[in-house]
Amino acid sequence: MPSSIFASESANQFTYFDNNVTLGYNYSIIQNNAEFSMVGINATALLHDNIWLSAAAGAVLTFDLSNNNQGLSNLNQNHSGSSLNLKAGYAFIFDTLNVTPYLGFAYNNMLIAYNYDSTQEFILENPSYSILAGANIEYVVIEKKLKLGLDTGFSYAMYKSVLPNSNTSLGHVNYSQYLVNITPSIQYNINSLLTVMGYYGFSSKFAGNAAPQSVYYPNIDANSSNVINNDGIINSFGLRFGILF
Repeated sequence: MPSSIFASESANQFTYFDNNVTLGYNYSIIQNNAEFSMVGINATALLHDNIWLSAAAGAVLTFDLSNNNQGLSNLNQNHSGSSLNLKAGYAFIFDTLNVTPYLGFAYNNMLIAYNYDSTQEFILENPSYSILAGANIEYVVIEKKLKLGLDTGFSYAMYKSVLPNSNTSLGHVNYSQYLVNITPSIQYNINSLLTVMGYYGFSSKFAGNAAPQSVYYPNIDANSSNVINNDGIINSFGLRFGILF
């Protein structure tokens, strides 16, 4: 198949990898807190003037609490969640090496109704707005076939949460957190139109200043404030399949 169908002819061989639309699955473990999975769509484009663009949107598929120390693992929950991520940068390309500093914006939200014994205990809604900065590093191992990647990023997140401020009412909690993320990845082009990617993500959130009202629920022997942590580690594993253009 002519390579012009695969990607427009270019001295920049990263255009054969970075112009794609993919569907993906992600599984994450929040240390001492919860496990969740997401499905989503991602799109990236590397233009011939070296402008790099990336967009991703996702929805929470599963969410399971795992915190025995705070009584939360005894709860069931109804949940919904979504995410949106936008990035833009400029690619500095050195033959088989590409370094792309970028800036971006992210929106994430989670709505959870915590239930015990078929009775609702309390509700958490936790939207956040983040400013992103980082660098995406790529290395072509096999021309047009195999590429390794390393995304290193830093974000500042502002939360507008809704949590109980008494056993009968909800209140707003505004707080912020910082997060560092390191994501190595591998991409293999199956043929001139199809690609597959796998990745591992390590994230560490820190310097959070959340101070929610602590409302005690005797049925579960836990406080509603336990659902928010000011620091922690997140490990993620993902797989994406897509179309090259």
